[in-house]
Amino acid sequence: MPSLNCSFKAALVFALGLTSLAFSYTSLADSPIDHKVLKSVPKAPVAEVQYISASDSSKLAFRQYLPHSPRAVLLFYHSAGLHSGIGYPNLAFELARDYNIAVYTADLRGHGESAGDRGDIPSVDMLWKDIDAMVEYLHFEYQDLPIYLGGHGSGAALVLNYISEEPRSPVEGLVFLSPNFGDDAKLNRKTEPVFMEEDAATNLYSKATLGLICKHCSGYSLNYPHPLKVNYPGVVTELSLATVSAMTPDKPALQVKKIRKPFVVFTGSKDELVQGGRTKMFFKQNGREPWLEKNELLKGETHLSVLLKAAPEIGEWLNGHSEQLAQN
Repeated sequence: MPSLNCSFKAALVFALGLTSLAFSYTSLADSPIDHKVLKSVPKAPVAEVQYISASDSSKLAFRQYLPHSPRAVLLFYHSAGLHSGIGYPNLAFELARDYNIAVYTADLRGHGESAGDRGDIPSVDMLWKDIDAMVEYLHFEYQDLPIYLGGHGSGAALVLNYISEEPRSPVEGLVFLSPNFGDDAKLNRKTEPVFMEEDAATNLYSKATLGLICKHCSGYSLNYPHPLKVNYPGVVTELSLATVSAMTPDKPALQVKKIRKPFVVFTGSKDELVQGGRTKMFFKQNGREPWLEKNELLKGETHLSVLLKAAPEIGEWLNGHSEQLAQN
């Protein structure tokens, strides 16, 4: 868990007359996330954890789901606080079995089985290097196949930020699944109780120091359901300011307008965290032709159930696009 013992924080909080550094856990008694949907279908086999070394020699965990004759490769990142063993095995297994897609679900640094303090990263640039390492590994393993990059929820925001940084390791296309691009995108759904709660003292301290201090302080709490945390050990419930920065686009509309790779967007119409209709309109307004190839609502799907139902849409697009590449 990111450290809360950052230098000078207590002094500033005292000077500002703030009497509490604790999160308001009374509002986190329940969660807006419906975890029961994960039990609505049989669990897919969960692939064994494997590792590669990051640029700083830390271990980065991933799971691989391999068909006999893969047509394409998808590297997919989970949403904040989750990991590759929660819901993502269903998506990956179905893509591999039914669409011959080799799927690699990675654990972000500080999440799941990857190294690092829980919910924290050394720096945003280090996280980009982690993704570089995974993409380069896949290019080495699959020299004749197209590599695609995707993410779910705030994992989709991570992907958007990653490709906005140039130069980055090349991929052929992008998959955004119920993307959560933060407050500036104005797509968030208001929930009661809230899902993500800010530690006002930590954020105020960071702003007062121009972000130079307390990057690794715990600045946000994630309100995942207690049964989800019990059934899937390893859920992260606190994020550092550095991690949230990496998963929050500064200018989401402009960043989407600048995408120059084929990409698709699938959003659950009943996602508890983002408004499906507004998300579709956001991409319709900001996605550019010919790059935005699909922008669809998955009727009735929630933040987690979309992981169980999106494989046909994703698989059909990956197969179609990879076939086009093979013909050119």
